[in-house]
Amino acid sequence: MSYSFEEIMNYHADNREVYQEIKENLSNFVPFIGAGLTQFAYYSWENALKQLANKISNRKNKKLVIEKIRKQEYFAAAQKLEELRGENNLALDIKNLFSSTHLEKKRSELPKQAISLLPLLFPKFVITTNFDETLEILDFPEYDIFNQYTDEQLLLFVKTFLNLQEFYHAYVCITEEIHKLFHKEYGYGDNTEEQWNDFTNKYENGYYKNIA
Repeated sequence: MSYSFEEIMNYHADNREVYQEIKENLSNFVPFIGAGLTQFAYYSWENALKQLANKISNRKNKKLVIEKIRKQEYFAAAQKLEELRGENNLALDIKNLFSSTHLEKKRSELPKQAISLLPLLFPKFVITTNFDETLEILDFPEYDIFNQYTDEQLLLFVKTFLNLQEFYHAYVCITEEIHKLFHKEYGYGDNTEEQWNDFTNKYENGYYKNIA
């Protein structure tokens, strides 16, 4: 489903004022990019889980996973999929589901998608949760100042980390220090969302102030 500019402007009384304010201050904005911009080529979180559920041969188990998805219990559905498929098989399933070949097949559609405007509107600064891994994949030098990168590197940077954003969904950008602190507290492997929520709650309340 798509909407015209006028339809979007008329949707809410404030939209025209907000649009004008954004337009006038565009150079001051730094966008935070999520996975939705490339859903023309990849599955949404819900549909991805449904596709992964098709790998389950036992009908009873498959029905159980589908029911969790229907109730929007996505994290629980993913955990059940890992339990039924095994960690390695599920990782392979996800890798295939979000392979770059899917984007290649849709390459001709890119000029019609909102993502194609990203390098034009924001040629230098974009925030994503996959920053460090993108640097590794592109094999760029790591500069402290962003303007030390060439325009060509930045454009390639944007394209690559958006592809990564589609592969990782529940992905949080944290410093290496905080990453190590989390695993020091909860160990490595089989970590859960509950552990992360407990960790962030403690961190925000100063529990680790004298530890970090």
